[in-house]
Amino acid sequence: RNFTKDNIPALQKEKYVNMTYSELEKLISDWNTKKYNGVYFEMFAICSDSIAAGMVSLYQHTENTVSIGTEVFERFRRQGIGTEGTRLCILKAKEMGYKYVSAQVKTDNTASISMANNLGFSKIGQTVNRKGNRVYNFILEL
Repeated sequence: RNFTKDNIPALQKEKYVNMTYSELEKLISDWNTKKYNGVYFEMFAICSDSIAAGMVSLYQHTENTVSIGTEVFERFRRQGIGTEGTRLCILKAKEMGYKYVSAQVKTDNTASISMANNLGFSKIGQTVNRKGNRVYNFILEL
C-alpha cells in the first residue's frame, strides 16, 4: 500500500531521523502523486503488523520497463517481508502492462542478491551507480 501520515513516526524512527513531521508529510504527498521527473513512480510501504517496516518503489524507465528498489528497515530484516513486498510490486508492474523489471543491488548485499535470484531475476552485468557503489544489474521478464 502507499504511505500515509500514520507512517510518519515509523519513518522518523527507522529511516528519516533528521526530518520533521511536516517534511515527511510533504515527502509522502510527493510520493503519492505517482510521478517523478514526469514519469510513473510509486512508493509503497512494506508493513509488519501495520507498522512501516520498509519501502519498495517502482520507477518507469521506458514504456516497457520499470526498476524496482526495495529497502527493509534494519530491525525488520531477515523476516521475508522484503521478498514479499518486492513480489507484490512485481505483480503490480505486470498488471500495469510492463514487460520488464530491472534492479540494481550492491555487490556486497548478499541478502538482496539472494532475493533477486529467488524471485527469478537474471544478473546481466555489473557497474558503478551514480552514488559510486559497485552494483549488479538484474532484469526480470514479466
